[in-house]
Amino acid sequence: MEWLTDRDGDDVIGIPVTLKNIGDETGKLSSASYKFFGPDGTEVDGARGLRDYDIWSQGDMRPQATQDGYFVIEYAGDGEYVIEFSESRQETKEVIFRIEK
Repeated sequence: MEWLTDRDGDDVIGIPVTLKNIGDETGKLSSASYKFFGPDGTEVDGARGLRDYDIWSQGDMRPQATQDGYFVIEYAGDGEYVIEFSESRQETKEVIFRIEK
């Protein structure tokens, strides 16, 4: 976790990431290709109001290009969080990490 801030009374977390386009075509990360889950196992909303920071709002990438940014989500309590990635709902991969305030 890189930072924690307050947005309209809600705590917001910025998770630093580096994305790389490993495909053969120009493209960008689609917000439909991942979901966040909080410590209780329910989906956590992304904090879309912080577009300057959120990696999904950045532009296209050519093949092999990289971008640095943040996944920005609402804080849902201390514990284990999961980012679930899916490509066309065919294959799902998970990244599990712990957040403590």
